[in-house]
Amino acid sequence: MDNESKAILQTALAVRVSHPHATALEVLDLAMTDRNRSDPDFSDASTPAGDHTDPASPFGRLLRDAFAPEITDAELTERGGPSGESAFWVRWHQRVMEPFAERYRLWSAETDDDRWTTLVSAQVLKRWPHLAATDSEEIARRLALLPEWRSVAAEAAADAYVRQSEERNATNREHGAFQLALHIEGATPDDLARGVAAAQAVFDDTGVTPAKAARALFNRDGWDVRGFPEEAQPTEAEMQAAAVWEDAEFAATSACCAGWATVPVSAHLELRWRWE
Repeated sequence: MDNESKAILQTALAVRVSHPHATALEVLDLAMTDRNRSDPDFSDASTPAGDHTDPASPFGRLLRDAFAPEITDAELTERGGPSGESAFWVRWHQRVMEPFAERYRLWSAETDDDRWTTLVSAQVLKRWPHLAATDSEEIARRLALLPEWRSVAAEAAADAYVRQSEERNATNREHGAFQLALHIEGATPDDLARGVAAAQAVFDDTGVTPAKAARALFNRDGWDVRGFPEEAQPTEAEMQAAAVWEDAEFAATSACCAGWATVPVSAHLELRWRWE
């Protein structure tokens, strides 16, 4: 998160406490004074969700109150639940983030290429926190080369690309957006393939997709790092999905390293982008 974004965040949250009778929109207007047409980066790895515009964060709740007060606290906490997560994020973007960006003319498509690419990469990671950072950076670089994407503001470009990819992932796992990758030092390609197959079998048996499990693991571990704050506590569904990822990783390493004396401590399963 850059200094400008920190200033916006600190001002908004401080004013909300010091002026409880001010409307959420009045608080934002004050915090955004002289910051129109800027490109704030609200991502923050130290937060449970990795971004201060996350619906469950204090700033996210301020945005909700300003632009979409009809979204309930329960919806913010659940983020749509296990069956409606994707639909919730579409709604959050359309009802909250788009009006926020339009009111203050943020994340302009007219920004320079390097900044646009950085913003898109950050926005992709906000939606897919389980994705390898190198993959999000490559996605942004590839989009920047396509005029139909580069002409769109970074926030909107990232959102549209994520939505299209998730639709593809939901309809065709074989050619979906993500693929599992296993990293174990000393393993042969056949060993790794056997491990990935074992992991996929766990996901298939439970009905939890690798992407959903990885996101849940990220949220759960972030909650741990933050000291288990009540407002960021994962849902029961997220806790179960995180456990599925751990089960899949154990199955993968066990299958890959069958017969080995020891398993390298660096062994891990990850989700990678499937390049078309």
